[in-house]
Amino acid sequence: MEPSEPNSFMNRTKLKEAYYLMTQGRDADENTIDQILGKLLPKGKPSVRVVINFVAGHLKLLTQEFGSFELMPTATAFRGQNPNDGNFLWQPESAESQVQFRFLPDPDKEQIFLSIEPQTKAKLSAELWLDGGPVETLKSLAKESMFDSPISLEASPEVVVFDAGSEIGRYHFLLQA
Repeated sequence: MEPSEPNSFMNRTKLKEAYYLMTQGRDADENTIDQILGKLLPKGKPSVRVVINFVAGHLKLLTQEFGSFELMPTATAFRGQNPNDGNFLWQPESAESQVQFRFLPDPDKEQIFLSIEPQTKAKLSAELWLDGGPVETLKSLAKESMFDSPISLEASPEVVVFDAGSEIGRYHFLLQA
C-alpha cells in the first residue's frame, strides 16, 4: 500500500462529511468547498460553477469563485406563481457581471426555473446548454429573460451569456436534493 492511499481515503471521508454537514445548513471551510466542487462538477471551459441547495426555506449557493451564501426569498411572483412561494435573486459579485439570476423553484423544490435579468443596456443574449450543446436561446435579454427548460435534479445545465455575440460569462448550475 502506498503512503498516499490512506490520505486519499481520509480526504474522501472529509469531503463526504463536509457535504453532509452543508446539506444540514452548516458551512465548510473554503478548501473543502473547492475540493467538493472540483469533484462534483465536470471540467471544461472556464465557468462559474454553482451548487444549489434548499435549506430551511432558503436557497443556499455554493460557488468556488464567490464562496457559500444563502439567498432569502423575495415576494415577486412570475408566471402564475404565488407571491408567498418566493423566488431568489442572485447577482454574481464580479466586476464583469452584467446580469443577475432569478431562481423560481417549483413547490417540491425538485426543479428551478431560471430568469436572467440584464444590469446594463448592452445587447445581451443567453443560451441554456445541456450535454455540451445549446438547447434553448434567449436572443435579447431586454425582451425575454426566462428559460422554458428548468434546472432539475437530473440535469446540470450551463448558461452562456453573450454581449453582441461575444461570450462574456458561463455559469454551470447543479441542483442538489
